Amino acid sequence: MSKKVITVFGATGAQGGSVVKALLEDGTFAVRAVTRDVKKEAALKLKEAGAEVVAADLDDEKSIEAALKGAYGAFVVTNFWEHFSKDKEIAQIQSAIQLAESTSWLNLFLATSILQQVTTDVFLFKGKRIADVSKRLGLTLVVYSGLENVKKLTNGKLEVPHFDGKGVVEEYFREIGVPMTSVRLPSYYENLLTFFKPQKDKDGDGYTL
Repeated sequence: MSKKVITVFGATGAQGGSVVKALLEDGTFAVRAVTRDVKKEAALKLKEAGAEVVAADLDDEKSIEAALKGAYGAFVVTNFWEHFSKDKEIAQIQSAIQLAESTSWLNLFLATSILQQVTTDVFLFKGKRIADVSKRLGLTLVVYSGLENVKKLTNGKLEVPHFDGKGVVEEYFREIGVPMTSVRLPSYYENLLTFFKPQKDKDGDGYTL
């Protein structure tokens, strides 16, 4: 009897990679590891470890459906900060700076706010797309890497876009009736070595995050 399949999105990242590793070590399920580039080193290592490695992009619904087809369940993680390492981030910043130079710093603030909203909207669309496909294919269980909807919890007094977006996606999974378990993780220690690396103060007496 063949094993039931668990599809893992973000399989070459920190969260997804850990899930793939744990599932392979446990051996109960077959693992379908999803990445955009099946030829990169991290993806090849997953294949060598015993995972089925497939290509999919959260912007492409057909590729998501192919990745989820026949699966028993899925682990889903979406990355709000993904554009930090992409040309898109550079282009967005350049556009904002050009706008500020040609008009005023107020416009820079407004442009940054608009870009943040656009990024949040794209993030939500990707998460909801996976939820829709999961519903359509009848997955038994989805484990979603979520966070609290701060805006909703504070009645709009506070907004934390990368929290709020994940919170809205959580709610959407439930609204459309997809069996979903949310796991909420704190910031990684590794973030202090990369994105949030402490910077030494000018006086040399301490560090600032």
